[in-house]
Amino acid sequence: RQEAVENEVTSLLLQKGIRSMVIKGNRLANEIFQDPNCRVSSDIDILIPKVDAGEVDCILQEQGYQGDSIAPVKYCLSRIHHAIYHHPGNNMLVEIHWHFGVPYFFRLTSDEIWREVKANDSGAMMLSPEMTLVMLLIHHHSHSFRELKIVVDILWTLYRYESVIDWRHFAMRLIKAGLVKTTLISLNQIRTQWKEAPDA
Repeated sequence: RQEAVENEVTSLLLQKGIRSMVIKGNRLANEIFQDPNCRVSSDIDILIPKVDAGEVDCILQEQGYQGDSIAPVKYCLSRIHHAIYHHPGNNMLVEIHWHFGVPYFFRLTSDEIWREVKANDSGAMMLSPEMTLVMLLIHHHSHSFRELKIVVDILWTLYRYESVIDWRHFAMRLIKAGLVKTTLISLNQIRTQWKEAPDA
């Protein structure tokens, strides 16, 4: 059901000329864990360019989606990182993201994120290995470092991309975004939980 709604929303936005891609959830299950049944998600996370947030809000409401916030999207853009919608017909929550976390916590722009979006072998858009890890680290920070599921996501992403990631580029990205302490906390949690975890 989630995959059907993901395809419906991203196809609708593509028809309107708006770039979008699924992040976290099913995307991680397929790309990182390589098993669609090994990771669950309670909602659908879709990334869009920040500049398109207002238009996406209008498009979704025209299709019967209802926003969960009483504040207009324009007000939310500099204060939070996503808007939540649900459709009475499918009972699914859809989060439209223009950032991975509260924007003023991190030195990372929507344009910088989208510069690291590539097409995979099947033509689907996906984040670079480095930006995927940045997304997960910010996600972990946003959840106050409390969710084991996110720690597992980070560990498996490190494992999956170990041989392809540009570590120098990744380190510079962490420094620029202000994620060094977040990374150290996350790595310490991994080492505490799994003694055989890879060293950074």
